[in-house]
Amino acid sequence: QGLRQLNEMKIPLFIVSNQSCVQRGMITLERALSIHEIVLQRLAEHGIEIRDSRICPHVDADGCECRKPKPGMILDLCSFHGIDPTCTVMIGDSDTDIQAGQRSHGALQIYIGTLRPDVLAAIFAPDLNTAVQKIMNFILG
Repeated sequence: QGLRQLNEMKIPLFIVSNQSCVQRGMITLERALSIHEIVLQRLAEHGIEIRDSRICPHVDADGCECRKPKPGMILDLCSFHGIDPTCTVMIGDSDTDIQAGQRSHGALQIYIGTLRPDVLAAIFAPDLNTAVQKIMNFILG
């Protein structure tokens, strides 16, 4: 419901996802991309449009710029779509998600989960719909 609300407000949605299972040999890149496409299709079936997405198949030791907490995937999407990174919101359920949002100079980071002192997010939300309501409050003042 929350993601549909953002779509209705013409706010573009993107996905950035670490998928180290590829580099670890657990699945192939083709399989990871296939699963990713299934997720996008399921979201579309529920009326949710994801404008674009990126996955990082690497592990930390690879030193790539795309693996969160590095901001590579976010900055790549911003560049490709002409979006100012300071106007972005990162919603995530891990500290690496929040750090990637901070490192991309995003306007807001929302951690979905229980309040944790080790996660330095601007906002905590128990679930995605609550996170979207907090975004609406941020946008609308």
